[in-house]
Amino acid sequence: MALAILQARTSSSRLPGKVLRPLMGRAMILRELDRLKECCEITQLVLATSTDPTDDELTQTVEAAGYDVYRGSLDDVLGRYYHCAQRYMPTHVVRLTGDCPVIDPHIVDRVIAQHIAEHNDYTSTTERFPDGLDTEVMTYAALEKAYQEAALPSEREHVTLYIRRHPERFRVGTVDCAEDYGAMRWTVDEPQDFALIEKIYERFYPQHPVFTMEDILTLFREDETLAHINQGIMRNEGLKKSIAAEKSAVISVDIQRHRNGQRRKTIMKINERSLKKSEELWKEAQENILSGCQLYSKGPETHIQGVSPIYIDHGKDGHVWDVDGNEYIDYDMGLGPILLGYQYKAVDDAVIAQLRRGMGYSRCTGGSGVCKAMCQAYSECRKSALPEDRLVCNGGGGAHRPQLYGQKAYYPR
Repeated sequence: MALAILQARTSSSRLPGKVLRPLMGRAMILRELDRLKECCEITQLVLATSTDPTDDELTQTVEAAGYDVYRGSLDDVLGRYYHCAQRYMPTHVVRLTGDCPVIDPHIVDRVIAQHIAEHNDYTSTTERFPDGLDTEVMTYAALEKAYQEAALPSEREHVTLYIRRHPERFRVGTVDCAEDYGAMRWTVDEPQDFALIEKIYERFYPQHPVFTMEDILTLFREDETLAHINQGIMRNEGLKKSIAAEKSAVISVDIQRHRNGQRRKTIMKINERSLKKSEELWKEAQENILSGCQLYSKGPETHIQGVSPIYIDHGKDGHVWDVDGNEYIDYDMGLGPILLGYQYKAVDDAVIAQLRRGMGYSRCTGGSGVCKAMCQAYSECRKSALPEDRLVCNGGGGAHRPQLYGQKAYYPR
């Protein structure tokens, strides 16, 4: 089952009430729902709006037209999607937004079909399509995982952002456009956007109500002035503003240090992040493990609390992600001489092969594939430059020499 959820609200900051604006005598949101009803791959179609009183009229309008409506959180749109999907328990969920009244049913069907055929967790159109034809499809399982794990405000407001930020955890696919029409804007966020949409509808409606992307492109070729009506407006401006606001949010962390017997207080500003899952795990560890950690140097109490990660989930190259999904550049790089970064394939393959032969002997391992792979990798470090995030290392005296070799190869001084 493919459940299409069309999200919409009337409290738009740039163009309030836009979804209820009359478009050829019918509310804009109903024009989009009518077009989506033509999709062959959609099993169920529902509008997901908020419980805020400002969306009462929207709910009444859509229900009166015979469409299903779900009402949930105004700000936690991811939660709204998840709880809406729970009502229907679909296999796949199609995400669509209520500001795209020229959405192409053929493209929506194409994305759903490819998503299912490729057994993806998440599939979307690329930005080579005109803005306003965006279609995203995810499995219910992927939506559920995002709902359970997404912690940042931007990831709760923008439904699929968590999935797109973690391609290592989801099977992701895309549907591309044959030519790049990404500069074209067929969505509605500003008054001039709506003016363009009216021109398009006046040209095709009612004789050809299910007009396609190709039909609109032909119209633009015939009348080049149409492209100038709403030019200069940023694509995905709302998403970019959310991320920018999130990055500018700071919290203050007190770092207590002693210098010459005097306590010095430093205030460090950092990007706000959630460590909820990490803190829950740390609390449980302290109740069951002496000092809460097997090594004092790895425990969170030795690092800046509220800033440093507590539990690492996975790493790649010089980056790591904690169990809350926060990304860091790992300048510590564990306890050993790691110049190559995490998941260095040649070394990983050699370690896996050695595990099958046995490890931890009471004597040195002769002809170890791990040793050969690491020597070869370090040799390559000395011969060629590496990305900066692979050139950090921390460890004992044995770490210093390969670290210096690698850094000298990159920094000629």
